[in-house]
Amino acid sequence: MKSTVKIADIVIALEADNINRTNKKMRVFETKEQTAGMSISYRKAKDLELPADYISFDETMKWSKGDREETANRLYVYDNNIGKVVHQVFASSDWKEVKVTSNIKERKPANTFLNSIGEVAFRNRILFHDGLVIHGSAIACENKGIIFSGPSGTGKSTQSGLWRKYKKAELINDDRPAIRVIEGSSYVFGTMWNGSSKKYTNRSATLAAIVLLQQNKENIIERLSEDEAVKRLMPRSFLPYNNEENMGRALKNLEKIVSVTPVYLLKCRPDREAVELLCQCLN
Repeated sequence: MKSTVKIADIVIALEADNINRTNKKMRVFETKEQTAGMSISYRKAKDLELPADYISFDETMKWSKGDREETANRLYVYDNNIGKVVHQVFASSDWKEVKVTSNIKERKPANTFLNSIGEVAFRNRILFHDGLVIHGSAIACENKGIIFSGPSGTGKSTQSGLWRKYKKAELINDDRPAIRVIEGSSYVFGTMWNGSSKKYTNRSATLAAIVLLQQNKENIIERLSEDEAVKRLMPRSFLPYNNEENMGRALKNLEKIVSVTPVYLLKCRPDREAVELLCQCLN
């Protein structure tokens, strides 16, 4: 069974048994376009094993060590509750073709695309489309996109909520928006991945600004230099730490994004004055 979705103008073809087309996220991003920029296929297997050498950034995601194409993009999803590998992901060097093998029974196998496997695969594939996925809350106001970013607890969702309240802005994604540079301009896109938030849309807009937040007793804004913007945005970006070549590509994309997108540091209170201050800069 096949299904096709479109995220950040990248058409993704999914092939698996029992694809959950009734899932809301699948419906929101479904497309009739057939020329895919990425394909993900699923199959079943009885036993999957971890390689002898692997890199682990958390308890579940294990990356095969090595720089060769046949090993660099191999991911193993480990379930600590049952003590075994439940999914194995083999991807081409550019992540255009992704093959997922599972050894657990799932009523809807492609649901993994809606969660961790799809998110990781997309974050790597967008690197080859001059893009990145960033941790932030994205809105569109009068067709201008704004991304609020910063460490947890700095008020990303609060500021985007204030813009929706006072400026009638529309939400794009409240946790993991995507950015692409296309023909010299940057754009922000909604994705189906939204972390703990349940707020996402299939919208896009020209990216007018990235706003890094810092809580403060007074509202103060300053535009950052490109070097400072890159330095501050790196921890906020989803980067491919397992792969040196793709990491270089991701950093080049980030540099390209900040070269065409104003990046501000907004030290602020959660009030309307902060909204108006940023609005003046954008106008």
